[in-house]
Amino acid sequence: MSNSDATRLVHGMKDTLIGLETNLKTFNEQSASAFISGINPNMDRTREIQDLQTRLREHRKTQHRLISGAKRTIREDFKVNIQNRLRQDISTRVKSEIALQVREQVNEQIREYIPVPLQQQVLENRKQISDIKISLHNSEARARNSALKPTNFDEPLMPLYKLDGSKSHLNPADLRSLFAYDLDIAKELVRDFGMEADDHSLQVNYGRFMRHIGIENVCMAEGTQLGVV
Repeated sequence: MSNSDATRLVHGMKDTLIGLETNLKTFNEQSASAFISGINPNMDRTREIQDLQTRLREHRKTQHRLISGAKRTIREDFKVNIQNRLRQDISTRVKSEIALQVREQVNEQIREYIPVPLQQQVLENRKQISDIKISLHNSEARARNSALKPTNFDEPLMPLYKLDGSKSHLNPADLRSLFAYDLDIAKELVRDFGMEADDHSLQVNYGRFMRHIGIENVCMAEGTQLGVV
């Protein structure tokens, strides 16, 4: 139970007590006035006054008993209401705490059985599928390129994918186009496919790229052979 609820309850109890005491006080005053007004002035007032005092004392006792009983009842009701409110609040908080702990334990158990989140698994599966497609395509391209006639520089080359699945913008259309590359372009081509380029030898870079795409021992011209490096 919140502080505002308890405050309102206390104020309500106090108002009830004040109203009860006011009503009883008014009744007491009215009763006393009626008793006094009923006395005959020509009679002996001693006995009448004593009787009136006795009746007033009894009346006050009754009044006190009623007020005490009312206060006790209100205190007991207030105590019961407070206990009920506290019990409800505690029960609600306990249920919330239990629900929170259960969720945390369930989530922990799920993480133990499924250590990788589902979304991450989906991404990893897609990456694996993409890698397999790239590998299959490159294997097919190497097999087709290896079947090209070594003396025909104009037969189309089947391009390979890079590691990220994209095609290099430097892929030569055929061997004649490749052999037209200068040293800088040849180095950039080799590096584009994740290989180490040679800074000084154009033929070494040619050989590394051709070996990567499935071609070996191609003669550029009579008496010149590109070895595999």
